Amino acid sequence: MSTYIPPGWTPERLETATAADLQTLPEEQLALIPLASIPITNRDARKFLKQFQISHADLVQRERLGLPPLPPSQPREQQPPAPREEAPEQFVQVVEEKRLDDFGFVVFRTTYTNEQAWERWQKEYDDLLEKSMDDCQGGGVQRVREKLLSSLVDDSDLDGMGLEGIPSAFAEIRENGDVPPGLDVGMCMVVDEAAMRSLLEPVEGQEPWVWAVDVHHEFTENQDESEYPGYFKVAISSLVPDLWPMLAGPEMPPQELWPFARPIWKSAV
Repeated sequence: MSTYIPPGWTPERLETATAADLQTLPEEQLALIPLASIPITNRDARKFLKQFQISHADLVQRERLGLPPLPPSQPREQQPPAPREEAPEQFVQVVEEKRLDDFGFVVFRTTYTNEQAWERWQKEYDDLLEKSMDDCQGGGVQRVREKLLSSLVDDSDLDGMGLEGIPSAFAEIRENGDVPPGLDVGMCMVVDEAAMRSLLEPVEGQEPWVWAVDVHHEFTENQDESEYPGYFKVAISSLVPDLWPMLAGPEMPPQELWPFARPIWKSAV
């Protein structure tokens, strides 16, 4: 995990920094600070850093594409009065700023013992994704709702495949041009027997989940359990509003999100 600390700062100062403290840092330093460096309990500082990194990533992307920066807004006194609008959800902001036609995740199926259960799972999974968008407090959801795409990889050759085999399977379909930009976000989802059961046979107090797999991770044998494994469980209800914009917006490495899977990842804020 990145351990970048701004010059003159200490890890302890970064952990206890306020949003106002962070605003004193140059943008190039703010862009390098891992969100995981700030405890989840320090909500204001984490919120500021997360929003900055999403906006900064968009600016970098525009420069990479040769596009000019967005024009500055007019002074308030020159602007005509306008009705107040809700700030867009973060995933809405990313979809619209990147002008994506689709967004979401590639989903690999690795259990093939029960077709009826699979059909049920797909329906309940889609319903849960829709509900997660209905529950969003920000604006703009209806503008991008129809762009949500779950690209299901349903191939019996994947039956019983372990998570360590998924990156190569993802690379293959990516090379074939079957991964749209809005789904090429560094992680894909995997549904095995345990993940399917978490949705179809829910346990009280535990949210249904899927495996999130880092498609760039190099799996090794005899890996230390304390090390980043290259995957973690993520709540289905958090896929759209929380995980996707973290990966697609500031393009946060999955390794920096992993510490918040306790044991199921729901948010990094």
